[in-house]
Amino acid sequence: LQALSWHVYPPIPSAFCSDLTKFISADVTPRLRHDLGELAKFLTEISVCDYHFVTRKPSSIAIAAILNAIELMGPKKIEPKHKIDFLHVIVSIGLDIADDDEIIECYERLREMYILGGYTTMSEDEDDVPPGTTANTKKRKRDGSDTIRST
Repeated sequence: LQALSWHVYPPIPSAFCSDLTKFISADVTPRLRHDLGELAKFLTEISVCDYHFVTRKPSSIAIAAILNAIELMGPKKIEPKHKIDFLHVIVSIGLDIADDDEIIECYERLREMYILGGYTTMSEDEDDVPPGTTANTKKRKRDGSDTIRST
């Protein structure tokens, strides 16, 4: 550590996202894989706004973010079987997710934050960009009307 001048940084959820998205099926196109990764990273970024995540493992936050991103992109873009395949790979590399309540808590909390933040999924016909990642993000107000804001 002295040779590194003690410049060692702890792992962060977005770094885990980058590594774990490599386990998404090769059947997913590179563009969709990129969009999925960007949305998952966005979800990890909003996790820093909630103290709840301070005591959670970065890998748990990352897995929860990827699972949310797959679902938020919708079944027309990423087939649900790819989520199941991803979970099987995660288990096969040694991450015991079956009894890990932390991942479930992170998953639910991230989903809640995403919705409360006003980000909602868009119809695949309206835009090819996953919400919260680039150019325009559709934000649904409580009265049901929409606004478009640049990001």
